Amino acid sequence: LFKSCSASDILKYVTYRLEEDSAILCQQRQKSERLNIQFVYVYDCDRLTFQAVTNKTNIQICLQSAGTFQDNFPEFVKAIYVINAPAYFTYIFSILKLVITRGLIRKIQVFGTDGWKEKLLENIDDEVLPAFLGGKRTDPDGNPLCRSLICPGGKIPERYFLSSNKSTIRNLQGVKRLEVSRHSSTDVVIDVLHPSSVLMWEFETKDRDIGFGINCKIPDQNDGEIIELIPKKRIDTSNGPETGTYVCHNAGSHILLFDNSYSWLHSKEIYYKTKVIPPTNTD
Repeated sequence: LFKSCSASDILKYVTYRLEEDSAILCQQRQKSERLNIQFVYVYDCDRLTFQAVTNKTNIQICLQSAGTFQDNFPEFVKAIYVINAPAYFTYIFSILKLVITRGLIRKIQVFGTDGWKEKLLENIDDEVLPAFLGGKRTDPDGNPLCRSLICPGGKIPERYFLSSNKSTIRNLQGVKRLEVSRHSSTDVVIDVLHPSSVLMWEFETKDRDIGFGINCKIPDQNDGEIIELIPKKRIDTSNGPETGTYVCHNAGSHILLFDNSYSWLHSKEIYYKTKVIPPTNTD
């Protein structure tokens, strides 16, 4: 999967699906005039490998996804069932327990290969639950896997891989080079003159990842206190440059933070460019 998209793309997709689920839940509550309708999630770990469980990027995505869910959508889940979990699933689950609340943990039930079908039917009607999960629902053609309802996933064809066709910005006009020493960080200060301006950025590392975040220092307010706008996170640009935009609600110095403090051995070579688009009306 990481050969066909970046970790940030996956996180954006997770957020999109959570927002989509939230919209569906609101529609169902309006139709039934019941406020206690909640989702039941089922995660099938039948093909989960040890390599996937212990992959650093996978763990980071799981932690950030769990944080996004917990901070924004904690009340719309009734239960989470993890089925066909291998013994080594406990490794990543023990890490997740460090960041999610006890209330959410109580809603999670983990099963091996047995006992989960009966539990699913306690919360999901058998006419709704697909047959391969223990219910009665099938596709119109009788397929118990319900392919018309559930995307089965699988191996990604190589034609979708990005690594062999990676784009780069380092030779483009206006791109600046920056070297961040090991165990240190560097700020790039962008002066935004007008509120509601749009700050745009694009960057890539020559190799490995880099921590990135955005802060703001508003003059004559809170004694020049630094305000966090985009929390710092590690970004891997091996599949292509990282791009983003932010609507600056205040004028002031906006600080792009490139953080390499976690690396004791390697400095990072960064290529970046920025642009500030002022609002249409600056009067």
